[in-house]
Amino acid sequence: MRSLDPDSHKPLNLQIADAILGAVRAGEFPRGAKIPSHAELQVHFAAARGTVDRALQLLKLANILFSRQGSGVYVRHSLPELPASVADLLGPAIATVTPGTQEDVAARLDRMEGQLARIEQALGVKVSQ
Repeated sequence: MRSLDPDSHKPLNLQIADAILGAVRAGEFPRGAKIPSHAELQVHFAAARGTVDRALQLLKLANILFSRQGSGVYVRHSLPELPASVADLLGPAIATVTPGTQEDVAARLDRMEGQLARIEQALGVKVSQ
């Protein structure tokens, strides 16, 4: 899995989601495979648990990953066509998130919840909590 770009203006959760997506596209995590644990991803990306959680949530919403209670997070057996980045897959719902103050990012995430609910409805899946 590739590492993060410290000079990027892209939020860390999107960089992490893109790195995991890239690993799925490259076959590093084949269909049905368990991906590394939250703790392993936190160490690999030197990121907070919440940041890793948001990245995984985006990939679950995109129907690329799913969770098994008490077991971990897995790559779906049936995958959509995989784009180069999560932003390409989810479009404007995440393109609106840019670096800023915590309040700014929190407000943007609140707006995204409504957009993500519409994506879930369109895909016919329920992956958010």
